[in-house]
Amino acid sequence: MSLLFAALSVIIGTSLPYLPVWLDWAGLSPSEIAVVTAMPRIVRVGVTSIIAFAADRAGDHRKFLIGLSWAGLAGLVALGLSRGFWPILAWTTVFSLAWTTILPLTETGAMSGVKAAGLDYGRMRLWGSLSFIAASFLGGSVVARLGAPSAIWLVAAGAGLTVAATHGLPRPIGLA
Repeated sequence: MSLLFAALSVIIGTSLPYLPVWLDWAGLSPSEIAVVTAMPRIVRVGVTSIIAFAADRAGDHRKFLIGLSWAGLAGLVALGLSRGFWPILAWTTVFSLAWTTILPLTETGAMSGVKAAGLDYGRMRLWGSLSFIAASFLGGSVVARLGAPSAIWLVAAGAGLTVAATHGLPRPIGLA
């Protein structure tokens, strides 16, 4: 769980400060950047609870986390290769469908681990906080050195780490 919190925080620590830099480089206007950066919040309100409900009913959050992490990575790779407002908005939506659901499902898994195995929630989240700080600082160095086009690939690297972390989660008891 700690690794998953860390990987997710790499996405947050790179997308918040540097995705708008990439969107500007990709030629979007300020109003288009505002729409694209609002998409994750719109999706969170409309879709996240539906997917989370399905994961709860299935009883296997790990399977959902793996699928969502792969969908998020695919969406980011396609986003990185896209140009123009509509394709960028479409791929941001795909990424948002995955990304906005992964964090609540991760929180649910962490709480289950706290209850069932006495895991330390604070330590799990600590790795997320440290990753966020490191990703933000190191991301700035990378973007300064390689330019705005590199920003989207920093976010995609976080998504790749998320894929690896979800595959490392233990299988639910009774489903192993």
